[in-house]
Amino acid sequence: MARLILGLGIVGISVGGVWWVVGSVNHLEPYLIATQDVTPGQRLADVSTQTVYLGTPSGNPGLLTPEALDTHGSLIAETTLSRGSVLLEGHFVQPAPSDQSAFSVQVSSGGAGWLNTGHYVDVWISAPMENQQFAIPVVAAPAARIVAIRAEEGFAANPEVVRVDLAVTSRDLPALVHALANGFDIQLSPAVDPRLEPSKEN
Repeated sequence: MARLILGLGIVGISVGGVWWVVGSVNHLEPYLIATQDVTPGQRLADVSTQTVYLGTPSGNPGLLTPEALDTHGSLIAETTLSRGSVLLEGHFVQPAPSDQSAFSVQVSSGGAGWLNTGHYVDVWISAPMENQQFAIPVVAAPAARIVAIRAEEGFAANPEVVRVDLAVTSRDLPALVHALANGFDIQLSPAVDPRLEPSKEN
């Protein structure tokens, strides 16, 4: 009799455990997916989305919920997202300060490991001189943020050549526009995220 009671107890515990697991797996939470392609700089509030329910037994921080459209709608996309993508917090960032402007430049640094959307670069310019030479380069725009990278298209496209869209401070924009209009050599080099640099205040 004791064995029977013990056996029934074990079976009961096992069944209860199974139901707990099934209940946890079947616990669905609402999250957002994009119903359109999302481009860098697009506001979260302007993205066409659909709510889907996903099983998250231990929670899934980092996935955007429908409430984020109201609480974080001003965030902008940092990278290109395809239609059907599950939206993550890491896909969106605070918009650039109002003192920043857009600048686009074509460079032959395609394939460089540091040339990625969201990374920071220094923009160097070098004035043209005689004999097809260029002057010593100087940094015209320090710590510009890469907003997007676009590769050349077509049969004869060079995979090493890309067009880089940058967010630069408005005070640096005139020098860059002048350099571009006057045939300056423009190059990029990796820079430290200014948010990670130690404060210079005492």
